[in-house]
Amino acid sequence: MEGFFGGLGTLSTILFWVGVVWAIFNYLKKRKLKTSLLFIAGSFVAMFVFGMLSGWIGELNTPTLTISDRTVKISSKKTTATLKGQTKPNVKVNIKETDGYDHLNKTVNSDSNGDFVITNLTDEAKFKVVAINGDHKSKVITIHTGDIPDSAYTKLDFINTDSSRSDSEGSVVANSSYQATAKGTSTKGAKLTFEPDSSDNRRFETTADDKGNWSINLKVGKNSQKAEYYVTAKAKGLAENSGNTLTVKNPNADKIAKAKAESKAASESSSKAASESQAAVDSSQAQAYSSSEAAAASSSQAESSAKAESKAAVASASSEDKSALAKGEEYAQTMNMSKQGVYEQLTADAGEQFSAEAGQYAIDHLTGIDWNKNALESAKSYQDMDMSPEEIRDQLTSSSGEQFTQSEADYAIQHLND
Repeated sequence: MEGFFGGLGTLSTILFWVGVVWAIFNYLKKRKLKTSLLFIAGSFVAMFVFGMLSGWIGELNTPTLTISDRTVKISSKKTTATLKGQTKPNVKVNIKETDGYDHLNKTVNSDSNGDFVITNLTDEAKFKVVAINGDHKSKVITIHTGDIPDSAYTKLDFINTDSSRSDSEGSVVANSSYQATAKGTSTKGAKLTFEPDSSDNRRFETTADDKGNWSINLKVGKNSQKAEYYVTAKAKGLAENSGNTLTVKNPNADKIAKAKAESKAASESSSKAASESQAAVDSSQAQAYSSSEAAAASSSQAESSAKAESKAAVASASSEDKSALAKGEEYAQTMNMSKQGVYEQLTADAGEQFSAEAGQYAIDHLTGIDWNKNALESAKSYQDMDMSPEEIRDQLTSSSGEQFTQSEADYAIQHLND
């Protein structure tokens, strides 16, 4: 009946109805018959017959749509899904993404057998599919695509020196020049990128050989306990493997951590001594006001306490200066740091946290340090990373690098190949 009333609603139905009524009216008029009953009966017969024909024709034009699996899996090394289905021959099939990121809206044509194929559907997305034949549409079918299989991703594994790390994490310990060789395996011919988690914008790259093996030399800063690199691997025809990290540990990491702990303990001890001295002064002042008879004695005690406080303050400052100097000598001698680098390590919040005065005291009293030699040793470590002389010079003098003076950097470059 839906097709019947749908047929009645078309313009062709109305025109047909007018024509049939006019023909019947003329026929009855020529024969001089009473037209009322016959006219009405004929009209209903014509309307019924044409409505049935229109509905049947409409059903013939409405396309079917068949999709065997509503969840389309991604297989093998593919990163997108392919949808296959059937409908009427030579009709349009529209697919529209209802979630996800691509917002796909695509139309294809079925072949002479009614088969259709829609490719490049994104993973883990929802789509609505409908077949279209002119003004007629099929029912809408909702499908989902699966996720990308592991076989479609570029392989990446680290050969760790730290067995506690996961497969997506690597860890190596640097040598005395603060460099380390990281190794691992990947897909044959894959390109690996190592991006440092720091202000250094340089990226390092290597390629897996025919057996899938790879290696690369990386560096950790002298002042840092570790350096972290974000690692990605991409082979032709496979998806990128990302979300991996590689840590290069400073060989002096434990020593740096211990030095920071000792510095913090010394600072806390110094603060405690100052607090105790202030408490003594407060106690003396309170006693000074207790009675007029003890005024002289109280004054004497206050004077003695003030002298003790002054001596304690001098002793505290001297202890911090000496601690800063000892740490400064350690950084300069064992880590080949520049004078400015030592000062910043001593005073930085992320370093030793000495006061600016104590840091300057240490710098002013550092003796026997060959800053040119430190610059040269640092330059050699960069040379091992295949950097040009000008790149090494910039790294030596940069405010975000080693912070040697220009003359110290010049000396290092001049003697780099001695």
